[in-house]
Amino acid sequence: MKKLVEWLRVHLLAALTATGLVGAAGGAVINDFTSWRNANRDFLKAQTEASLKADQDLIDILRKFSNKALGKETTTPDDLKTLQANIAKSYLVASALKDRIPSLKTDIDGYADALFALQKTAEKMTGPADAQAFVEAVSAFGNRRQTFQKRIAGIQTSWPL
Repeated sequence: MKKLVEWLRVHLLAALTATGLVGAAGGAVINDFTSWRNANRDFLKAQTEASLKADQDLIDILRKFSNKALGKETTTPDDLKTLQANIAKSYLVASALKDRIPSLKTDIDGYADALFALQKTAEKMTGPADAQAFVEAVSAFGNRRQTFQKRIAGIQTSWPL
């Protein structure tokens, strides 16, 4: 009987110790995953807000160039510099997402191509006579921007983010 009691005591202590270790390890893994998930979610939210702000700044200056394409307004070298700066800002915000979320690479590359095409056509445009390429670039930019934002929205609502 003493051997049985001793055997039960040893095995009960071993089982309790193993359960405690497994529980602690599981808790640590869950805590680490939760921290990682929250950090990714916060980063994605901040980058999305920065992307929307950068795109809005770009759209504001694009209105001036769109009016130039219609023959309603002229642009200055400062307007062109503002456009170039806003395109660079939009690209940098998007590329930060590409570094963090590799699955967005093709979407961001397409978005970057549209941004740079937009810049090139805006630089070459002198007025309504040669504005077709600019109008096409604005359309491509709008399509790529919408696709890019849909992908980000999908990632924000997907598991595990």
